[in-house]
Amino acid sequence: MKLLTIIFALLLTSQSLFAQEKVVESSAKKTPSWVGITQADHIIVSAEDATLDAAKVQCLANIRQSIISSVAVNISSKELSFDSQTIDGQQTDVLRRYESQVETVAAKLPFISGITLDDAEIYWKKIYNKREKSYKYEVHAKYPFSLLKRNSLVMEYLKIDREHNDNYQNLKQSLSTFTEIEFINRALNELEALYEYFIDQTRKNDVKALMNNYRKLYGSISIVPFSNSLGEFVYYLNLEGRRMTTSRPPILKSQYATNINCTPQEDGTYKITYNYDYCQPEDDNKIEMTQQFASGATRHTIYFDVSDNQLQIIPFGQIELDLTITDKDANAAEYDDQPVQIKGWLDLRSKYDTPFQVVHINFTADGTRLRIDSDLNVSFDGKGNHRLNFNAEGMYKSLERRTAMAQGVITVVNNETKKQDEIKFHLPYKIVIK
Repeated sequence: MKLLTIIFALLLTSQSLFAQEKVVESSAKKTPSWVGITQADHIIVSAEDATLDAAKVQCLANIRQSIISSVAVNISSKELSFDSQTIDGQQTDVLRRYESQVETVAAKLPFISGITLDDAEIYWKKIYNKREKSYKYEVHAKYPFSLLKRNSLVMEYLKIDREHNDNYQNLKQSLSTFTEIEFINRALNELEALYEYFIDQTRKNDVKALMNNYRKLYGSISIVPFSNSLGEFVYYLNLEGRRMTTSRPPILKSQYATNINCTPQEDGTYKITYNYDYCQPEDDNKIEMTQQFASGATRHTIYFDVSDNQLQIIPFGQIELDLTITDKDANAAEYDDQPVQIKGWLDLRSKYDTPFQVVHINFTADGTRLRIDSDLNVSFDGKGNHRLNFNAEGMYKSLERRTAMAQGVITVVNNETKKQDEIKFHLPYKIVIK
């Protein structure tokens, strides 16, 4: 009896509400049969607002959202490498969050922005509320949306997704092949956009890791001397054994040298020329060089001597080291210290005709425990390129390193003046273990 009373009261309330509202105007004399139902190959929505235009705008938004949601729920999680797992029966919630993320991307499809009410069948009515003495508009829209069109949108979404994934793979491959320093910043901008686009955490993590690897490259770029003669210094930029180019000129400062200019060469080197007419032998004759990048910079000091340049030796190129393990311990770990015989080669360029001797070489190879410290007695005729051979013994152990660079000095003797000089070098090296 009590339940019947409640039902009767609700019916009275409903009748009272209907009695308070009156349709005063409509777009058709008869309500279309499709209002309030669902139909195959169509989207049917409705909206209410204080004005007819506002209600139509809301209907259009509802149509778009229905299409977006339809696309989202029909994209296979497997096709997008979505990692879904059931945890305490919560897989449905995880999948729904994923579908919500898909909706965000699907909303950007070109078709979605092109949807208008011009393609929809519209029915509206203007309603007056007697109690509140106000008007409102109720709009119903029937928009054609076939299964074929839905599948077409799904394919369009997946095509865009594959294009983004291919772009990531290309940037990943280019990490070890590009030769233009400005590419680093362009790659970071593209990866930032990919990070915002990808909706699954797996690919987001991959993109973030690749961005970190690209940023680290700035700290691995080095300036490598190619030749150094009075008034002219030639160098190239090195990154992990690759010769790099850049459109950004270096900053060059000197207290005494004037008219300092830097010109890129066809072979990927850069030539710095300067005037030393006002430099005195007792001056600190040098040029401070700074090569700036989008993030960070690398520096190098160019020294030059205006007193007596009868002998000028420039180490250049890449040092080659062949290592032969002399007492290999089968039980030793892969990165334990190992005794080795060392055979090496270092290229030298002599500016002048004066014969000279190399009497000592001393350098370390960054990223290893390797140190070369050997007395030599190797003579060269003078002007031109020469290859210095040397042998040594030592202990080798590979360590984690950022760049394969060796730094040290060679000691040379001018055969005419008997003057002995130490020549510093900072060059890339290559190790071959036999």
